[in-house]
Amino acid sequence: MLEQLFNLIQGQSQQEIINNPAIPNEHNNQAVGMATESVFSGLQGALAGGGLQQVLSLFSGKSSAGMSNPLVSGIAGNLVNSLMGKFGLNNGAASGIAQSLIPNVLSKLVNNTSDPNNKAFDMNGILSALTGGAANTAASQNAGAQAGGFDFNNILSQLTGGQAVTPTQNASAEANQAGGGIMDLISQFTGGANAQAGAAAPQQGGGLQDILSKLTQGAQQGQQQQQQQQGGGIMDLLKGVIGG
Repeated sequence: MLEQLFNLIQGQSQQEIINNPAIPNEHNNQAVGMATESVFSGLQGALAGGGLQQVLSLFSGKSSAGMSNPLVSGIAGNLVNSLMGKFGLNNGAASGIAQSLIPNVLSKLVNNTSDPNNKAFDMNGILSALTGGAANTAASQNAGAQAGGFDFNNILSQLTGGQAVTPTQNASAEANQAGGGIMDLISQFTGGANAQAGAAAPQQGGGLQDILSKLTQGAQQGQQQQQQQQGGGIMDLLKGVIGG
């Protein structure tokens, strides 16, 4: 996912990074890498804090991909700090880059992920990358072989009506109120899976709560591993892509 995310951000950052004289051309890839790290770490941090609903609300278009969304503004804030520390930009210049780039990147990521015809990103792959594979484990353990079809792509399709979405800068109050329905929908999927699998084997874990727990733990472990890596965590993983 990291390489795909890097390529997406690189394609969306012509004005903010590639053609920006404040960022030397020889450091363009590193700046794109910083944006990649900010997006990945921000989404992972949300999951580590138990925020699956927050992430799914963004990817289903139920909440804004603009700076009014605390998840989006937090990701942008991390990028501001990185740009100021690396390139000596003042807060205004760094904020201008981040507040323009991050909402556009997330809107594009959301659109690609929700589009069934776009194979570059899918919800299962994103959650698996963010949680070190815990999303796949949680889904398979709760769905079982008999459940047939429980996955996060299916849930996202249900939330979006099977259509690609383009989040607006100001999501409506009505759309935001649908957030509670996200967890209800997941509960229905896991409940149906548990009911079908229950006759064959006793359920281990608590369906929805078990999935939430595994996702949270997986994201927390991913954060810890990246912090322990010598060389810069996610930026170290991106070295092959950045070329440095």
